[in-house]
Amino acid sequence: MNNPKNNFIAVFNDSVKGIESYLESSFQKGHISEELLKKAKVNVLRNLQDWLFNDRIDQISPRAKEGITKAIEEGRWPDLVEAYIDDVAFGTAGIRGLAALSDEELLLLNKEGLDAPILKGPNTINNIVFARTATAIARYMETNSYSSIVIGFDSRIQGKAFAELLASIFLNYDIKVYFFDTAVPYPEVLFAVPTLKADIGLFISASHNDRRYNGFKICSLDGAPISVTERDNLYDNYIKKTEIAHVPEIVFERLTKKTNFQVIGEEIHKPFVDHMRQFLINKELIKEFGPKVLIGYSAFNGAGRNTVPGLLENSNFTNVQIIKELFEMDGLFPAFQEHPDQQPDPGDESAARIAIEAYKKEYPADFKNKNLDIIIGTDPDADRASVIIKVPDNQLEIFNEPYTLLPADEIWLLVLWYRLQHLKRFDDKFIAYTHVTSDSIGRLAKKYDVGAVRTWVGFTWIASAVNKVWQGEKLSRDTHPYLIYETNDMNEMRVNNISGLEQSYGFGFFGGPAPDERSFGSGGHVKDKDGTLGALMLAEIAAYAKSQNKTLIDLIDEIYLNPEIGLFVNYYEAEPRYGAYRSLEGFSKKVSVLKNALKILEDVKNGKDVRIADLKVSGGEQYQTGKYDTLHNWKGFPDEGIRFWFSDRENWLILRPSGTAQALRFHTQLHFEVTEKDILEKKSLGRKLSREIVRDFKSKVDV
Repeated sequence: MNNPKNNFIAVFNDSVKGIESYLESSFQKGHISEELLKKAKVNVLRNLQDWLFNDRIDQISPRAKEGITKAIEEGRWPDLVEAYIDDVAFGTAGIRGLAALSDEELLLLNKEGLDAPILKGPNTINNIVFARTATAIARYMETNSYSSIVIGFDSRIQGKAFAELLASIFLNYDIKVYFFDTAVPYPEVLFAVPTLKADIGLFISASHNDRRYNGFKICSLDGAPISVTERDNLYDNYIKKTEIAHVPEIVFERLTKKTNFQVIGEEIHKPFVDHMRQFLINKELIKEFGPKVLIGYSAFNGAGRNTVPGLLENSNFTNVQIIKELFEMDGLFPAFQEHPDQQPDPGDESAARIAIEAYKKEYPADFKNKNLDIIIGTDPDADRASVIIKVPDNQLEIFNEPYTLLPADEIWLLVLWYRLQHLKRFDDKFIAYTHVTSDSIGRLAKKYDVGAVRTWVGFTWIASAVNKVWQGEKLSRDTHPYLIYETNDMNEMRVNNISGLEQSYGFGFFGGPAPDERSFGSGGHVKDKDGTLGALMLAEIAAYAKSQNKTLIDLIDEIYLNPEIGLFVNYYEAEPRYGAYRSLEGFSKKVSVLKNALKILEDVKNGKDVRIADLKVSGGEQYQTGKYDTLHNWKGFPDEGIRFWFSDRENWLILRPSGTAQALRFHTQLHFEVTEKDILEKKSLGRKLSREIVRDFKSKVDV
């Protein structure tokens, strides 16, 4: 009788030679470092052997080993190394990674479900990794006497099936499950957790990553991202110590018959929408001018389609044109086929062009006659919002197009400015924003005597900083190095947060101290970014601009002309252009570029004449918090980036790596004093110079 384990022995033996040969060849070609070669030799074959001979995997995913075996037979050594080099990284808000290593596998996953015979491993998103991680979270909840959880999903491939898998795990632990059985925005799950007095929320999503990705986000009982302390405890004491063998029986259909399984929907959705509408500032203005604003809406095939159009219409923005091509819920993101790594990211220029072209095709007359005022876009989980705006005729030469994507730095500058116009008291207010977000935000806050807390990148850190302000802690980089970049004009009176702002199109506000640990802030919204709320705020400002017979660019330029602010030109560029570098070569590439940048920083500190795009570098600094040191085997890994200053601290370049993916981000900022006579000239100069700075720096660090 044929023994399957004997077959796996033969298959594994075949893989040893192929993988070792691939690793040695990559090392000899200089594609990976010696250190990474050693790590791969230890981890890959050991992890592969563990999975091939683990009987529990057969019970969780009966066809998993079929997919692994096929990959070995086809000699997919780079993919096998990527799948088995490590566990999926547990980041600041959950896990995220490739659910399929190719489009062919993604289509098979879409067709055949979670047990599709594709290449799976501990470093990919799959039903085995989900089951193991969820088991760890369930054990954590059990230890802490947590009794309920909210689970939701967006439009990602097999999102509902992954959600049902998670539900099965928690139901096995007799944890009450509140289950959204249709796709919803992530902020709606954040809203549901404190509303239902649940203990934790989980949401199946890969945010704005390309179609092959998936993962889940986790939030705490107050609807905020889990704190750093909670995250470390969960990871170190539960996730790292939970094995596949610990996964309980998974029979979703039977378990959902339990009384502790509850499907939720409209009873959360309506209060969520009503909650957001209370934050509109000038309802009389909206009543008159809301219907006059022609708004295009792009859901980018995500969950925002179920919330944003209705939210706008119910708020008297009745002239909304849906971009139909991007409206259907579809995790394959059919409009994003130009490049396999192209992302449904509303803040990406190529995604904006897709939305513009789709609108132009569907509503040609509105586009040709420039009747369209703005296009609002939300990403697949609708926690981020962007806006495409009409370009004034006198600035067409600067932008080279009639409609253009507005950078997040300028969106949130405008939103903050608008909200500040309507405040009667400032001495108790503060904002929170990240260190790569425009300094124009800080200048505007200072002009209005509003305090500012500046964090490292991510709404996890923004939310954590706001909580600490509410708790009366005095924040600085010295006292909270893992959290704070700097603070300005903060004191014990400043406890009301009026904006959380992030360069990557994240916006929200938290209000004043929460009445208890399970509540939103007083007068605030969910404790994370919310693209549905952002969409509503942008629509109101568009109505205000309409009332003034101005474009959004006109309003922004008026802010810049204030001598206390000045013109800020912020620019962002991702490397690679789409997605991330792949496999060990990508890891080595990211590390190599960072080390080259640190060599330049060392030259600056040693007093050498360093110039980037002919601008003299006057100083620089490396930022590290330690949160990704272990993952990169690098003590002092610059997870928050390397900054170079030109002339003063408001003119800079930042190279910042992704902590969990093999990608790099370049941020620049240039500041100019301007008048009505020269603002357009300096705006054009700033845009050109920003791109030259990034281009020259890339060549210097060997990108």
